[in-house]
Amino acid sequence: MKKLSKENIDKFLQYYHDFHDSYIVNIYYDIVNSKIEFLLDVVWSGKPVLKGKTYETNTVHLKLVCYGVCEYMGKNISSWEYINKCFLDYINFEGEKKLCFATAKNDPLVYVVCDVIEYEEVA
Repeated sequence: MKKLSKENIDKFLQYYHDFHDSYIVNIYYDIVNSKIEFLLDVVWSGKPVLKGKTYETNTVHLKLVCYGVCEYMGKNISSWEYINKCFLDYINFEGEKKLCFATAKNDPLVYVVCDVIEYEEVA
């Protein structure tokens, strides 16, 4: 798994196109270990290729694992709800720098604040 950092967040968001048109497939909660795993169907990754009049978008499955979860909010998610543009950045949380992942900057379906986020593409 690869770890997100200040140095690679922008490149990560660019590579996965801010999760545009992507879906959360599953959320695994590990309350005892303060860990949450997200499985996402990411529609856009890498550089899309124009084939005729349509783009080949390089769909992948991505696992995001959030460690040291400080705060979490999740709404009921329906199968037709997708991410337009996610929010992923360091924020000040109770006087400390923490990572924040949300499905949107305003009124997200899912919001998590944590110490570390790791990711990997899965089959």
